[in-house]
Order: sequence, then structure tokens, then C-alpha cells
Amino acid sequence: MLAVMMAALMTSLTSIFNSASTIFTLDVWMLLRGRIGPCLGCKGHPSDRELLIVGRVFVVVLVGISVIWIPVIHK
Repeated sequence: MLAVMMAALMTSLTSIFNSASTIFTLDVWMLLRGRIGPCLGCKGHPSDRELLIVGRVFVVVLVGISVIWIPVIHK
């Protein structure tokens, strides 16, 4: 029973993290990159590799924030 509940929680969190990562990468990162890109010498649209790396890093940041947030919720 516990394994089923953990699996359901994992799939829910995975979909939430994936959605948040997509929104950040395609909306926020593209906007930020457009503003800071000329200063850093970036040309044109970001590559798929860059977007993949940004999305993965954002998921790691979200997981870190979620782990740090756990004690705050349990108070």
C-alpha cells in the first residue's frame, strides 16, 4: 500500500516539475535570454541542447527548494 502511494506521489511531482520546467524554459528563459543575450554575445535562438540543460537545472532547483520547504510545512 505504501509503495502505491509513493508511486502516485512520484508521478504527480514528476508531472508538476516537468510542467514548471517547460514553462520556465520556454517563457521565462527565452525572455531573459533575449534581454541579456546581446551582452553575452549570444546570437540567434537558443539551441535545443541549451534549452534541455536549462530545463534540467531548473528541475534540480525545484527539487532543492521542495526539500528545503519540507520542514516549514511540518511545523
